[in-house]
Amino acid sequence: MVRFHHALTTSTLDSPPSSKTKHSAYSFTILSLPADGSIFEVISKGQQVSITSFDVNMDTGTDTVSVYSRPGNLVASDDGNWLLIKSFEVTGQGKGLTTTLPDFDFPVVVPAGFKQSFYVATNSTGIDFWYSPGTELGHAFASNDDLDILEGYAIGNAWKGFAFPRQWNGAVHYSVGANVPTASPTLESTAAPSLKH
Repeated sequence: MVRFHHALTTSTLDSPPSSKTKHSAYSFTILSLPADGSIFEVISKGQQVSITSFDVNMDTGTDTVSVYSRPGNLVASDDGNWLLIKSFEVTGQGKGLTTTLPDFDFPVVVPAGFKQSFYVATNSTGIDFWYSPGTELGHAFASNDDLDILEGYAIGNAWKGFAFPRQWNGAVHYSVGANVPTASPTLESTAAPSLKH
């Protein structure tokens, strides 16, 4: 996996060297503003993309970070269709530095040509993510051969208040065309065991 270096660049993505390895797409910019959360879209291009984790641009301090997702277009409201992917206890490295979130339990699979929305949020109002002003909601502000990252929203805790268009600051870690599970395995038996001899 390619790692982000501390020098910030404007809206760049690293192109992957091979479809057999994990890749990272970066979207860090120099001019950043604070918010409790960000909502953005990822579009998979020619092949299925399996998103395994994110890096974020986050204040110094420890907080719970939650990642939610939903297929299709972004929506800046809690309409009941957002699925919690994972919540983590995270120690932010500070504005302008990479804070790496742990891997998801299972990747979020985005089929070729499809859109997936993500909402990444802190639990506290005292520790913020950093984002950048955008130009147009839904505009692809960062792109490589595998995916586009689209402008979305900056949003407050508990869906209170939002601003747009905004560019998420972070990195998407993913693999291309991998055969990976898309749902958690069954943890309980689905039928009574047979007692026949």
